[in-house]
Amino acid sequence: MKEVLEFLKTSGPLPIKLFISKAGLEVIRFFELERLIPENYIMERSSSGLEILGLLSGNIKKTVVAPCSANTVAKLVNGVADSLCTNLVSQSQKMGVETYILPTDIHDTMTFHTKSGKKIELKRRDIDRENIEKLRNMKLFRVFNSFESLKKEILSEIT
Repeated sequence: MKEVLEFLKTSGPLPIKLFISKAGLEVIRFFELERLIPENYIMERSSSGLEILGLLSGNIKKTVVAPCSANTVAKLVNGVADSLCTNLVSQSQKMGVETYILPTDIHDTMTFHTKSGKKIELKRRDIDRENIEKLRNMKLFRVFNSFESLKKEILSEIT
C-alpha cells in the first residue's frame, strides 16, 4: 500500500483516478499513511459502488487493483461484485477494459512490521495460490508479481 500511494503522490499529474475502499482506508489509517493520499481521490461511500458510475462513459483504458487482498481475488475469480473494488472491476470488464492485479498474497511467505516494529511473517494459503492462478488464466486480467513490474507497465503505457 505504501509503495502504491508514494508512487501516486510523487509522480506528478498522471491520468489516473484513485478509488479508495473502506477496507483500504482502514489499512491506510492503521499504518498511518494518510499523508500519502493524493488529492482528488474517490472514497467508497456505499457497498453498491455508485462511485464508479462515471466509468460507464467509456473513458478508462485500464483498471488497476493494487494491492488486491486475497478476499478480493477470491471474489473476482467467482464473479462477485459487492464492493467498490469488485464493482469497479466488473463494470470495467463488461466494457472490455483489462484489469491489472497486484495480489497481496503473491508470494508463499510475506513479512511485514507492525507500527511498534514487531516482525510478522504470514504464509500464503493453498486456496489463495489457486485463486491467483485462476485469475491469471481469466480473460481481461493481468496479474503482476511485484509493484515494480506493475509500475513499469503503467508508466510505459502513460508515456
